[in-house]
Amino acid sequence: MSTVVKPGECPRLMGGLCVMQCTSDAQCSGALKCCSNGCGYECTIATYSLPLLNNLPILPITSTRSRAKLGSKTPEGYGEDGGPDNPVGLGGPRG
Repeated sequence: MSTVVKPGECPRLMGGLCVMQCTSDAQCSGALKCCSNGCGYECTIATYSLPLLNNLPILPITSTRSRAKLGSKTPEGYGEDGGPDNPVGLGGPRG
Protein backbone atom coordinates (compact mmCIF):
# COMPACT_ATOMS: atom_id res chain seq x y z
CA MET A 1 0.00 0.00 0.00
CA SER A 2 1.39 3.41 -1.01
CA THR A 3 1.37 6.43 1.31
CA VAL A 4 0.82 9.07 -1.41
CA VAL A 5 -1.38 11.89 -0.11
CA LYS A 6 -2.69 14.19 -2.82
CA PRO A 7 -3.52 17.84 -2.10
CA GLY A 8 -7.04 18.92 -1.20
CA GLU A 9 -9.68 17.56 1.12
CA CYS A 10 -12.27 14.86 0.70
CA PRO A 11 -15.81 16.20 0.28
CA ARG A 12 -18.54 14.93 2.59
CA LEU A 13 -20.22 12.22 0.56
CA MET A 14 -23.22 10.18 1.69
CA GLY A 15 -25.23 7.36 0.22
CA GLY A 16 -22.42 5.82 -1.80
CA LEU A 17 -21.93 2.18 -2.66
CA CYS A 18 -20.50 0.00 0.10
CA VAL A 19 -17.50 -1.05 -2.00
CA MET A 20 -13.80 -0.35 -1.62
CA GLN A 21 -12.87 1.10 -5.03
CA CYS A 22 -9.60 2.39 -3.51
CA THR A 23 -7.61 2.33 -0.28
CA SER A 24 -5.19 5.24 -0.89
CA ASP A 25 -4.80 8.33 -3.09
CA ALA A 26 -2.10 6.50 -5.08
CA GLN A 27 -4.77 4.23 -6.57
CA CYS A 28 -6.71 7.19 -7.97
CA SER A 29 -5.83 8.72 -11.34
CA GLY A 30 -4.80 12.34 -11.82
CA ALA A 31 -5.83 14.67 -9.01
CA LEU A 32 -8.56 12.38 -7.67
CA LYS A 33 -8.40 11.40 -3.99
CA CYS A 34 -9.52 8.21 -2.28
CA CYS A 35 -12.41 9.36 -0.09
CA SER A 36 -15.13 7.81 2.05
CA ASN A 37 -18.59 7.97 0.50
CA GLY A 38 -20.36 7.19 3.77
CA CYS A 39 -20.11 3.42 3.39
CA GLY A 40 -17.17 2.53 1.12
CA TYR A 41 -14.29 4.39 -0.55
CA GLU A 42 -14.08 5.81 -4.07
CA CYS A 43 -11.87 8.13 -6.15
CA THR A 44 -13.36 11.59 -5.87
CA ILE A 45 -12.58 15.17 -6.94
CA ALA A 46 -10.90 16.93 -4.02
CA THR A 47 -12.17 20.16 -2.52
CA TYR A 48 -10.00 23.08 -1.49
CA SER A 49 -10.64 25.60 1.25
CA LEU A 50 -9.18 29.07 1.62
CA PRO A 51 -6.86 29.67 4.57
CA LEU A 52 -8.36 31.54 7.50
CA LEU A 53 -7.45 35.20 7.58
CA ASN A 54 -7.55 35.61 11.38
CA ASN A 55 -3.86 36.44 11.79
CA LEU A 56 -3.59 39.07 9.05
CA PRO A 57 -3.27 42.70 10.16
CA ILE A 58 -6.14 45.06 9.39
CA LEU A 59 -5.03 48.37 7.96
CA PRO A 60 -7.03 51.49 8.89
CA ILE A 61 -8.95 53.28 6.17
CA THR A 62 -7.56 56.79 5.90
CA SER A 63 -9.81 58.22 3.20
CA THR A 64 -12.41 56.94 0.78
CA ARG A 65 -12.25 59.95 -1.55
CA SER A 66 -9.33 61.12 -3.56
CA ARG A 67 -8.93 64.88 -3.58
CA ALA A 68 -7.68 66.90 -6.54
CA LYS A 69 -4.39 68.70 -6.06
CA LEU A 70 -4.42 72.49 -6.01
CA GLY A 71 -4.01 73.91 -9.47
CA SER A 72 -5.28 70.78 -11.24
CA LYS A 73 -7.90 71.19 -13.93
CA THR A 74 -11.24 69.44 -14.13
CA PRO A 75 -11.45 67.22 -17.24
CA GLU A 76 -13.23 68.90 -20.14
CA GLY A 77 -16.99 68.32 -20.10
CA TYR A 78 -17.18 67.69 -16.35
CA GLY A 79 -18.36 70.07 -13.64
CA GLU A 80 -16.85 70.58 -10.22
CA ASP A 81 -19.13 67.89 -8.79
CA GLY A 82 -17.46 65.33 -11.04
CA GLY A 83 -20.57 64.70 -13.18
CA PRO A 84 -20.94 65.64 -16.84
CA ASP A 85 -22.19 69.19 -17.52
CA ASN A 86 -24.30 68.01 -20.46
CA PRO A 87 -24.87 64.24 -20.50
CA VAL A 88 -25.66 62.87 -23.94
CA GLY A 89 -28.83 60.79 -24.20
CA LEU A 90 -29.83 61.26 -20.56
CA GLY A 91 -32.34 64.07 -21.02
CA GLY A 92 -29.79 66.87 -20.85
CA PRO A 93 -30.21 70.12 -22.77
CA ARG A 94 -29.97 69.87 -26.54
CA GLY A 95 -28.22 72.44 -28.57
